[in-house]
Amino acid sequence: MTKSEIIKNAELITGDYIKYLKFKKYNSTFKTNIIYQIMFAKYNEEGYELTEEIFQSLNFFLNFDREKIEWIKKLSFEHYESCITHTDYGTPIELLEKHNNDYKNANKDLFKIYNPDESFEKSNLEFVDIIEQENDNRIDICLILNFSVPWESEHGMKIGFNNTEFIEVE
Repeated sequence: MTKSEIIKNAELITGDYIKYLKFKKYNSTFKTNIIYQIMFAKYNEEGYELTEEIFQSLNFFLNFDREKIEWIKKLSFEHYESCITHTDYGTPIELLEKHNNDYKNANKDLFKIYNPDESFEKSNLEFVDIIEQENDNRIDICLILNFSVPWESEHGMKIGFNNTEFIEVE
């Protein structure tokens, strides 16, 4: 993806304390249209700059290979298992009885997700946020992959990177 392609397709959105570019583009790795949001640290200045660091983060995501996708599948399944272990989704009493009140196993039957491939298949990457942040007189770039997932409909699942280094799943 080039600067001119982004500028041509993006909408500049500004507010009192925010300035970002927003555009939608099909991603063949995730097989869906994804909304990209590039948020600028210097929201109160005229114009914006698509820096090399922004492109490094964007290209890091755009170049995810099979190994990185397998890693994301694993992360999504770990997130799923953590959520279903501690959450009551209004699980039908029959499922709870079937699994001796074990919410984790009852919820697995509820969602019909039993492995990383299935958790990834039921995840939908909706937004990719690239956020410039000023920290101690330097600019860091946070990349956040925002998924909607059926086991966490309120908050979804976010996979975060800082300067292309993995930091967390939430």
